Amino acid sequence: MHRVRSVEVFDIDFKHLPRPHNFIIVRVNTEDGPSGIGEAAMIYGDGAKAAAAQIRHLAAKYVVGWPVEQTSALWTKIMRESFWGPGGGPAHWGAISAIDQALWDIKGKLAGRPVWALLGGGHRSEIELYVNGWYGDAITPEEFADRAARVVADGYRALKFDPYRMTADGRFAFPAAQIDEDFARLGLARVAAVRRAVGPDVKLMLDLHGMMSVTNAIRLGRRFAEYDVFFYEDPVETLSAQWFREIREAVPLPLAGGDRLYTRYEVRPFVETRALDILQCDIGLSGGFTEMVRIAALAEAYGVDLAPHNCAGPINTAASLQLVAAVPNILIQEWFPYWSDGRYDILRDPLERRPHATRIAIPDRPGLGVELNDDFVCRYPRTVIDTIGWRTVA
Repeated sequence: MHRVRSVEVFDIDFKHLPRPHNFIIVRVNTEDGPSGIGEAAMIYGDGAKAAAAQIRHLAAKYVVGWPVEQTSALWTKIMRESFWGPGGGPAHWGAISAIDQALWDIKGKLAGRPVWALLGGGHRSEIELYVNGWYGDAITPEEFADRAARVVADGYRALKFDPYRMTADGRFAFPAAQIDEDFARLGLARVAAVRRAVGPDVKLMLDLHGMMSVTNAIRLGRRFAEYDVFFYEDPVETLSAQWFREIREAVPLPLAGGDRLYTRYEVRPFVETRALDILQCDIGLSGGFTEMVRIAALAEAYGVDLAPHNCAGPINTAASLQLVAAVPNILIQEWFPYWSDGRYDILRDPLERRPHATRIAIPDRPGLGVELNDDFVCRYPRTVIDTIGWRTVA
């Protein structure tokens, strides 16, 4: 058995950005073997630092001294003994996800195999990508169309966007649950312009970020349908499977969601009732590899495909690709290739900087197939949890 000697938590806070992002990175070190890395995928919204605090707590109480090989037993122990595991939110499950990713990275390195080989072998050697984060500060339909045309010129054939997160006067904001008709028409015009710009053979996905009411989601979804939308993501919050059932029965579009569903227990009502056509759990929030393969199996039993959510940092990207290789019911993979703020420097050779277009080959190096860039991450606050206790290193 290879036991955990220490856990390092890096708080990489990009608070200088107009929309701040906060990357919480974990490195698990063994007593006599390799190290592994993982990421809690809470980079935006509220709570990233809560995830970092929870990682420190779990590492001190459960992880240091634990046998690396026993990932499933550790997952179950934390679930049962943490008290808040059942029904726990993103800070709790994001912390578990980062630790689990790192342990599987170590197991792959010890075996000299990629993680996907340890999860049962590969179902595919490459996966289709859809691009997000490409539209930036676009406001007018013409600006959306221009940026979409550039994505297609780069070789991509699938892209996703939210037609309502940018207001008509250029503010990045959450829309009202019942948007007025003028703004509704602007969003529809943006979608129409993108479809004209990219042509009929490019997949378009729409993400409403859960902001609509059920009535508005149905009204707009019916109007979006004429633009051949590949999937309609989170038109309402994933708080009720019944809401999605009502939308699915009324709107002729595949429904997607699940980036804020954290375990198979939360996923269950959405797949059992076929409220979702496409499940989008995130390996950095939904319990890591140990839980995501269970979620995928549950979804497969009900004929639901997976399109894993991925808009955190480059470690989460690497983990996502290991998962999609090992799971049969994968549809497509989310991809953010256009960040220019330095986040890819978290890794020495991030996948986002390798040549690719439309599809990406699944890495076959041991573990996650990527390595932490210490020259970059050690510029940020780092906490070490070991048998001595907690030590914060500047």
